Amino acid sequence: MDLWKTRRKSLAAMSRNLKHEHQIYLAALTLLDRCIELFHAADLSDKNDFALVCCQTLIKARRFAIGCYIVCLNGYHQQAGALL
Repeated sequence: MDLWKTRRKSLAAMSRNLKHEHQIYLAALTLLDRCIELFHAADLSDKNDFALVCCQTLIKARRFAIGCYIVCLNGYHQQAGALL
């Protein structure tokens, strides 16, 4: 039994038919990373509690987004909905 068959198929589809969607996902993660950096810098500069909470929330959202993405790659789309 090949455990990684579905994941390989998903990765192949992303390099062909879903290339545009994959690029959008990566761009969204890049934007999220930039927002995290800005909130972190604001917190460091003046100990802004609001910036700290926003930074932590965005970090958690990024991790959940990556988790959902990985679960979908492995073919467990319903579980990604539960994670979301």
